[in-house]
Amino acid sequence: MMLLPTLLLLALPATPPAIAPAVIRPQESLDAGQALNLKGSFPPGAIGDLFGDLTADAGLQVTLPGRAERPWPRWADTEAWSQSTPWDAWVADVQLLSSKNKLAASQAHRRLAILAHSQNRPEDTWAHVQQLSKGDAASLLPLLVAGMDSTQPPDLIEPILPPVPSYDLSTWTELPPLREYRLEGLRIGETTFTLAVQVPAEGVEVRFVHESGPALDLRVRIPAPMDRTKRIEYVDWTRMETDEGVNPIHNITLVPGSDDLVLWARCMRRRLPWPKVQAASAFPKDRNIELRTIASDPELPRLEAFTEAAAKLLGVSVKTSTTAVIHGSKSGPTPLRIDLAPGEFQGPKFASIISQIASQSAPKPVLAGPGK
Repeated sequence: MMLLPTLLLLALPATPPAIAPAVIRPQESLDAGQALNLKGSFPPGAIGDLFGDLTADAGLQVTLPGRAERPWPRWADTEAWSQSTPWDAWVADVQLLSSKNKLAASQAHRRLAILAHSQNRPEDTWAHVQQLSKGDAASLLPLLVAGMDSTQPPDLIEPILPPVPSYDLSTWTELPPLREYRLEGLRIGETTFTLAVQVPAEGVEVRFVHESGPALDLRVRIPAPMDRTKRIEYVDWTRMETDEGVNPIHNITLVPGSDDLVLWARCMRRRLPWPKVQAASAFPKDRNIELRTIASDPELPRLEAFTEAAAKLLGVSVKTSTTAVIHGSKSGPTPLRIDLAPGEFQGPKFASIISQIASQSAPKPVLAGPGK
């Protein structure tokens, strides 16, 4: 929502100006530890089964995660992730997933769900969440759906994409379920609202419904699947002018008594220039791995820290390379070389590599699609 510029008045008005309705700003009013009563729905599958109580009249009681529940540096903090400390913690948690200590494994799943969400890996996030107890999983919903945690500015909402529906084609008698979810009872300050996300074939819809309380200012970024690119974005049915390659943040205000506020991104499918990550398609254990980029890549320090952690999990040498000339191996198999140079696909490809290494190091259930 555009704000009018401030006017400098040369004289006092004859009558006092009208007082604008109070607007709650999340950064001033997000209280860690506040209890929420959540209702809603998720598509059929493991997550839908886990959160089945959300459809009941009583809903689910959850507590908003506080600042003490911040197990990782912000993924955008490249400097922090250029150190070994967070990567060593990642290795330890991946290894804990196969622990016979159920509590330790559950705590690792929770931490890794938060990390996967920050790295824009929704499928991995939901795979970790489905391993948690209902109460523990539900307590993560404010973070995953509305960004309501101190790991990022609390007024920035970039909701997680819904899990892919999972159902038996041989017994399903209704129309194919949509990839969508709806969560009611989210509250910031004194304002309660509903947030829903739907992913039809042609784009992504994010819908807000003001439930109660004063007006609420929010900043929202529309998510998109890895295999789609956003082309046109709309806010409240108004087309927004955005530069190509920019992932914009939209300013909105939820107003009492107003209609649903809808953000929409029209997407185009894009061909990913690397194989789809599958738990069964692991990195080879008889070849070293070389992540290729350029010397001026700002991601290089983070990639170098990552290679040390990846080597611990894979048991092979994992290195970065910035040389322009590729030479064959003088002894042993030629290294598996992966292009991670700066560009449109660097971030998604890096996230896929993290996912694949973690998956083969400690296999976890995959959220299957139709007929799986």
